[in-house]
Amino acid sequence: MNKCLILICLFFCLSITYAQKENVKDFSLVTGPVYNQSNMKWNTTTAVGVYLEPKFYLNERMIIGYRLEPVALAYGVLLLPGGCTQVHRHYPGMPSCREGSNFLINNYFFVDNRLGNQKIGKKGGVYQLYSGLSINVHTHQRYIITSRRAGNWEDAEAWITNFGLGYRLGALLDRTQANLSLNITGTDFQPFVGMSFGYSVIK
Repeated sequence: MNKCLILICLFFCLSITYAQKENVKDFSLVTGPVYNQSNMKWNTTTAVGVYLEPKFYLNERMIIGYRLEPVALAYGVLLLPGGCTQVHRHYPGMPSCREGSNFLINNYFFVDNRLGNQKIGKKGGVYQLYSGLSINVHTHQRYIITSRRAGNWEDAEAWITNFGLGYRLGALLDRTQANLSLNITGTDFQPFVGMSFGYSVIK
């Protein structure tokens, strides 16, 4: 988590080195892979997936958009407190009370501001950093494996939605986009850092 915060500060400091020219495009659609990582002491959650991000350029500075991000958890299980000393009969070595998620759907409604000045490449591509804020809706499939008494196993499943805020920082590199985000979620899910790379399929 600390390394990602340092990267955010570094991106922000480097943004003042760019030179501005007018960018006339007003819409783009970006897609690509995404990696999310939470590094809390009591649990670590790693998720991988893809994202789809349509956005509108209101002017040479302001961008608004929406980001759809379905991801699957590669790892992420939380031991529930108290009484989980039994061993699951179907999963040797697994405690009887476990909680976690398999799938998440992250939705981001964001406003970005281009930092510093644009730099135009030899082939006309725009290179510029941006920073922004987002309102997030995180929906995750949650399962709970419980044991009320020995030999009586019950599995429960539910979809839970949390709201949160996020900070975005990234770079526009012609048709390529790199993005780093810090996301603060609700009580049912951990804060996490998101990293993604994308390509503008509509520009």
